[in-house]
Amino acid sequence: MHTDGKGHSGYIITLGKSYLHARSGKQKFTATSSTEAEIIAAVESCKMAIWIREILRELNIDELRPITLLQDNKSSLIMVCDPSTFKRSKHMLTKINYLRDLKRTGIITATHLGTDEMTSDLLTKALQGTIFTKHRDNLQGLEWTKHI
Repeated sequence: MHTDGKGHSGYIITLGKSYLHARSGKQKFTATSSTEAEIIAAVESCKMAIWIREILRELNIDELRPITLLQDNKSSLIMVCDPSTFKRSKHMLTKINYLRDLKRTGIITATHLGTDEMTSDLLTKALQGTIFTKHRDNLQGLEWTKHI
Protein backbone atom coordinates (compact mmCIF):
# COMPACT_ATOMS: atom_id res chain seq x y z
CA MET A 1 0.00 0.00 0.00
CA HIS A 2 1.21 3.49 -0.82
CA THR A 3 1.33 6.33 1.70
CA ASP A 4 -1.89 7.83 0.29
CA GLY A 5 -3.78 4.59 0.96
CA LYS A 6 -3.90 3.42 -2.64
CA GLY A 7 -3.04 -0.18 -3.37
CA HIS A 8 -0.43 -1.58 -5.69
CA SER A 9 -1.40 -4.17 -8.25
CA GLY A 10 0.39 -6.26 -10.78
CA TYR A 11 -0.66 -8.74 -13.40
CA ILE A 12 0.87 -10.92 -16.08
CA ILE A 13 -0.83 -11.85 -19.34
CA THR A 14 0.40 -14.96 -21.11
CA LEU A 15 -0.55 -16.89 -24.21
CA GLY A 16 0.15 -20.52 -23.45
CA LYS A 17 3.69 -20.51 -22.06
CA SER A 18 4.60 -17.20 -23.69
CA TYR A 19 4.65 -13.99 -21.70
CA LEU A 20 2.84 -11.19 -23.56
CA HIS A 21 2.37 -8.31 -21.14
CA ALA A 22 2.92 -7.42 -17.51
CA ARG A 23 2.03 -4.38 -15.48
CA SER A 24 2.90 -3.24 -12.02
CA GLY A 25 1.64 0.03 -10.63
CA LYS A 26 -0.24 2.12 -8.18
CA GLN A 27 -4.01 1.74 -8.34
CA LYS A 28 -6.08 4.72 -9.44
CA PHE A 29 -8.68 4.23 -6.72
CA THR A 30 -8.38 3.98 -2.95
CA ALA A 31 -9.56 0.57 -1.77
CA THR A 32 -11.06 0.06 1.66
CA SER A 33 -10.05 -3.61 1.83
CA SER A 34 -7.72 -6.13 0.24
CA THR A 35 -10.74 -7.70 -1.45
CA GLU A 36 -11.65 -4.41 -3.11
CA ALA A 37 -8.03 -3.90 -4.20
CA GLU A 38 -8.07 -7.38 -5.77
CA ILE A 39 -11.34 -6.63 -7.59
CA ILE A 40 -9.83 -3.40 -8.98
CA ALA A 41 -6.75 -5.29 -10.16
CA ALA A 42 -8.87 -8.05 -11.71
CA VAL A 43 -10.94 -5.55 -13.70
CA GLU A 44 -7.83 -3.78 -15.02
CA SER A 45 -6.14 -7.05 -15.97
CA CYS A 46 -9.27 -8.36 -17.70
CA LYS A 47 -9.67 -5.17 -19.72
CA MET A 48 -6.09 -5.51 -21.00
CA ALA A 49 -6.44 -9.25 -21.65
CA ILE A 50 -9.64 -8.66 -23.65
CA TRP A 51 -7.91 -5.92 -25.66
CA ILE A 52 -5.05 -8.33 -26.50
CA ARG A 53 -7.60 -11.03 -27.33
CA GLU A 54 -9.31 -8.69 -29.81
CA ILE A 55 -5.97 -8.01 -31.49
CA LEU A 56 -5.46 -11.76 -31.87
CA ARG A 57 -8.96 -12.06 -33.31
CA GLU A 58 -8.11 -9.32 -35.86
CA LEU A 59 -5.12 -11.45 -36.84
CA ASN A 60 -7.55 -14.31 -37.54
CA ILE A 61 -6.47 -16.37 -34.56
CA ASP A 62 -9.91 -17.70 -33.71
CA GLU A 63 -9.09 -20.80 -31.68
CA LEU A 64 -8.97 -18.81 -28.46
CA ARG A 65 -9.94 -20.37 -25.16
CA PRO A 66 -11.51 -18.36 -22.32
CA ILE A 67 -9.17 -16.05 -20.43
CA THR A 68 -8.16 -17.62 -17.12
CA LEU A 69 -8.19 -15.16 -14.23
CA LEU A 70 -6.02 -16.55 -11.44
CA GLN A 71 -6.88 -15.08 -8.05
CA ASP A 72 -5.29 -15.67 -4.64
CA ASN A 73 -7.92 -13.71 -2.70
CA LYS A 74 -10.79 -16.10 -1.95
CA SER A 75 -13.20 -13.32 -0.95
CA SER A 76 -12.93 -11.55 -4.29
CA LEU A 77 -13.22 -14.87 -6.12
CA ILE A 78 -16.44 -15.66 -4.22
CA MET A 79 -17.85 -12.23 -5.10
CA VAL A 80 -17.19 -12.84 -8.79
CA CYS A 81 -18.49 -16.43 -8.85
CA ASP A 82 -21.46 -16.12 -6.45
CA PRO A 83 -24.49 -14.40 -8.03
CA SER A 84 -25.79 -13.09 -4.70
CA THR A 85 -25.08 -9.56 -3.51
CA PHE A 86 -23.05 -8.68 -0.48
CA LYS A 87 -24.18 -5.91 1.88
CA ARG A 88 -20.82 -4.18 2.13
CA SER A 89 -19.90 -4.32 -1.54
CA LYS A 90 -22.39 -1.93 -3.16
CA HIS A 91 -19.66 0.64 -3.79
CA MET A 92 -17.85 -1.80 -6.09
CA LEU A 93 -20.89 -3.50 -7.60
CA THR A 94 -20.20 -2.21 -11.13
CA LYS A 95 -16.74 -3.78 -11.10
CA ILE A 96 -18.06 -7.06 -9.66
CA ASN A 97 -20.88 -7.16 -12.22
CA TYR A 98 -18.40 -6.50 -15.04
CA LEU A 99 -16.38 -9.55 -13.96
CA ARG A 100 -19.54 -11.61 -13.45
CA ASP A 101 -20.71 -10.75 -16.98
CA LEU A 102 -17.35 -11.79 -18.42
CA LYS A 103 -17.59 -15.07 -16.51
CA ARG A 104 -21.24 -15.66 -17.45
CA THR A 105 -20.56 -15.12 -21.16
CA GLY A 106 -17.56 -17.45 -21.09
CA ILE A 107 -14.95 -14.79 -21.83
CA ILE A 108 -13.15 -15.52 -18.56
CA THR A 109 -12.91 -18.32 -16.06
CA ALA A 110 -11.97 -17.48 -12.49
CA THR A 111 -9.76 -19.88 -10.58
CA HIS A 112 -8.11 -19.81 -7.17
CA LEU A 113 -4.34 -20.04 -7.13
CA GLY A 114 -2.47 -20.06 -3.83
CA THR A 115 -0.23 -17.15 -2.96
CA ASP A 116 2.82 -19.44 -3.12
CA GLU A 117 2.12 -20.04 -6.83
CA MET A 118 1.14 -16.47 -7.79
CA THR A 119 3.92 -15.30 -10.12
CA SER A 120 2.49 -11.79 -10.33
CA ASP A 121 3.47 -11.32 -6.66
CA LEU A 122 6.92 -10.64 -8.10
CA LEU A 123 5.46 -7.39 -9.45
CA THR A 124 3.88 -6.25 -6.19
CA LYS A 125 6.04 -7.49 -3.32
CA ALA A 126 9.67 -7.62 -2.32
CA LEU A 127 10.47 -11.33 -2.60
CA GLN A 128 13.70 -13.06 -1.65
CA GLY A 129 15.43 -16.38 -2.01
CA THR A 130 13.78 -19.40 -3.58
CA ILE A 131 10.36 -17.74 -3.95
CA PHE A 132 11.94 -14.88 -5.91
CA THR A 133 13.89 -17.34 -8.11
CA LYS A 134 10.80 -19.47 -8.73
CA HIS A 135 8.62 -16.52 -9.76
CA ARG A 136 11.41 -14.95 -11.82
CA ASP A 137 11.85 -18.20 -13.75
CA ASN A 138 8.08 -18.46 -14.28
CA LEU A 139 7.91 -14.90 -15.57
CA GLN A 140 10.79 -15.52 -17.97
CA GLY A 141 9.21 -18.74 -19.20
CA LEU A 142 12.13 -20.83 -18.00
CA GLU A 143 10.01 -23.10 -15.81
CA TRP A 144 6.20 -23.02 -15.70
CA THR A 145 4.83 -24.67 -12.58
CA LYS A 146 1.11 -24.01 -13.12
CA HIS A 147 -0.84 -24.79 -16.26
CA ILE A 148 -4.53 -24.01 -16.54
